[in-house]
Amino acid sequence: MDRTRALAVAAAFVLACCALAWWSERQKSGIGPLHNPTDFVAFYCAAQVAAGGADPYLAEPLRSCERAAFARSRVAMVPHLVVPAPLPGYDLALLAPLARVPFRLACVIWACGIFASFGLTAWLLVRLTRVRPAYVCAALVGSDLYASLVPGQLVPFVVAALAACGWCLTHARPRVAAGCAVAMLVEPNIGLPVVLSLALWVPRARWTLGLGATALAGLSLAFLGVGTNAEYFARVLPVQAATEGLEFSRQYGLSALLHALGLAPGLALAFGSASYVLAAAVGAGVARRAATGLGAVAALAFVPAAAALVGGTYGHIAQMAAAIPLALLLCARGGRSLPYAVAATCCLAVPWQAVVTSPWIAGLFPARGYVDPGPLLARVGAGSRLAQDAWAAWIATTIDRDHRTVLEVALFKLPTWGALGGLCLLVWRTIVRAERKFPV
Repeated sequence: MDRTRALAVAAAFVLACCALAWWSERQKSGIGPLHNPTDFVAFYCAAQVAAGGADPYLAEPLRSCERAAFARSRVAMVPHLVVPAPLPGYDLALLAPLARVPFRLACVIWACGIFASFGLTAWLLVRLTRVRPAYVCAALVGSDLYASLVPGQLVPFVVAALAACGWCLTHARPRVAAGCAVAMLVEPNIGLPVVLSLALWVPRARWTLGLGATALAGLSLAFLGVGTNAEYFARVLPVQAATEGLEFSRQYGLSALLHALGLAPGLALAFGSASYVLAAAVGAGVARRAATGLGAVAALAFVPAAAALVGGTYGHIAQMAAAIPLALLLCARGGRSLPYAVAATCCLAVPWQAVVTSPWIAGLFPARGYVDPGPLLARVGAGSRLAQDAWAAWIATTIDRDHRTVLEVALFKLPTWGALGGLCLLVWRTIVRAERKFPV
């Protein structure tokens, strides 16, 4: 099967799965990008709260802001629930201008930004890989657009910055590429390995990387102050990892898997953190050899971004879109690895979490009971309580994870995990073959 036919079959498969996911969300009809973007409302309100001088990481006044925002969309929020915004201070500072806009208009602006980021990513990757636009869009529409559009996530902006970084590296613009890598730090777990890779292998990018990182740190300090920034690192990140990071039904990280298999939370988080550090270091360390083997300098950014998704303490299905550029780069290379690269692209391109919740599949796993979250949420007071405390109470009583066993949940995650592992093997195979052909 030639590359065109393989990609056409893959595109048809991905679009069918995305159609199923879209239909599933239409049936649930409780979440959407313009009236109920559950993640964006937290970002919006946290920026608004911080701009007003309050602590954006506490349950109040974040809960009150979210309730008021949803009321404008005529959405009834779960009583006492608060959706946390575990974003660094510079993210909230960058979102502050948008938080001054009325909520419904801000939702429209955010959705337009996601569509624009998707379009920019597709255009850049077509230029970089020479893969047909229809196939690139098929690879991105579910993972990069749909999976982030519905909840209002940040990931499409990060993937667009990643594609722009690869394009700038290809066209010998290292300083602009460094600026794009710094922009990726809005999602620090994805952006850090790319920044490290450029610092190691692109000397002309180092000053820009240093200045950019310093600017973000200064922005955080100026916007939140020293105490709130210290609280973010000392309290918010550990609590967020210990609550949502260990929720296996929603997470793709190593910590959640180990905890689901019975490992103690502390050990699961420690192993997840160690796996992230190892994957990020290896991804950045082999990036130059991968770029040489692939004959594509864009791999200096694409390889570490994909490596950042392997293991770790925290990983949503939407973040898997950051591996699509590397998958398409491998598809463009062709050769004997093409079927494996196409298969990996297919598996990454499908938002499996949404597919699994479709009535046809979810109906196979009847609920084993319902626990009312109201009483537990009511006991989580305001005061100095973090927003994550209420979110942890919500997770503790949700019925999603009671529908399926650990093995069943793991089986639904296997396509994504297998795709990431397959990309790692393909990159390593490329490196080994190149070094055998041209020994140093």
